[in-house]
Amino acid sequence: MLSQSLKLEKQHKSFGGKLGFYSHQSSACNSEMKFTVYQPPQAEFKPVPILYYLSGLTCTEENFMAKAGAQQFAAKYGLMLVAPDTSPRNTGIPGEDDDWDLGSGAGFYVDATATPWKAHYRMYSYVVDELPHLIAENFPAIPEKQGIFGHSMGGHGALICALKIAIATFQFRLLRLFVRPRAALGDKKYSIATSEATKRFGGLGTLANWC
Repeated sequence: MLSQSLKLEKQHKSFGGKLGFYSHQSSACNSEMKFTVYQPPQAEFKPVPILYYLSGLTCTEENFMAKAGAQQFAAKYGLMLVAPDTSPRNTGIPGEDDDWDLGSGAGFYVDATATPWKAHYRMYSYVVDELPHLIAENFPAIPEKQGIFGHSMGGHGALICALKIAIATFQFRLLRLFVRPRAALGDKKYSIATSEATKRFGGLGTLANWC
């Protein structure tokens, strides 16, 4: 049974398992957050390992589950898939929805350090702390067996999450790592957060002025 903090928005059958869309009030982001969970058929009988997926810029919690076709493989190998939204939304921050590469849909999976963003844009804390606790408390998962991977901005997010909390905690894979962007993302002078990937790898590249 789900805790009162979680709301099931909708649910579909998929490859013998079930795909659920959830929302809740996040303490890390101080706003509503959404995520999707695919529970393989094995989860009806026993806890299963968890694989988190972090999407790229402009995506929501639905993109991966709708487009990747990963459920068939998760069902085959008995993996739970979890995909959070890429940022908080509707926080009331001025300009939050003005650009595709800053604000809504562009949380970069880091904890913001600048005002006004730091009041809500704490995606690192959400992905590493709050979301795994929610999954462990509400779903038949094995917290000791979890992995993380992502695409583009989500690849960068998977990298910094895995590096900062140690490889032993999160096994991680990267799809098109977002560490040295080709777009001129620095033009807006974000000054929102620190890129852990840049700190760890030195001259590998910077994530615009998030660094």
